[in-house]
Amino acid sequence: MSDNNGEAIQAALPLVDGHGMPIRICKRGRGRPAFEKTSEIQRLVAIMLTKGASKEEIAAAISCSVRTLERYFSPELERAGSARLLAEARNVDRLMNAADKGNVSAMVQIDKKLDRWAIAAPQAKPKREPKVRKLGKKEQIVAEAHEASQSGEWGSLLKH
Repeated sequence: MSDNNGEAIQAALPLVDGHGMPIRICKRGRGRPAFEKTSEIQRLVAIMLTKGASKEEIAAAISCSVRTLERYFSPELERAGSARLLAEARNVDRLMNAADKGNVSAMVQIDKKLDRWAIAAPQAKPKREPKVRKLGKKEQIVAEAHEASQSGEWGSLLKH
């Protein structure tokens, strides 16, 4: 009877690894089970991307290789840069809604975020002056001779 209780308890417990991710049981019998893209894993990848995690860190967190991550989550990885901005925009939207209802701490948070964004905003690059064409050796000698003939004490002697 103790075997039946142990089996019943084991069957009731979810199989998870050390990270709390479910252990996938291979249906084919041998080898590694195929990766399954679930909405829970997809959300975890999106969160880690917004936090700036590397591909290696994300792959380790969802217990797969970097190649598997790239294969199943390539659209999310391509939008990694905009994911952070999108998350920030959502947070500011929530703060704005709270501030509209009179939440003072939300107003303070919005001010801090706007100040941070103003600092992070790219500054306009100063306009460069057009490059002056460099003269070659012969052209430089001719230009100096022409300049000397136009002005200075030699100018009058060279004209005669």
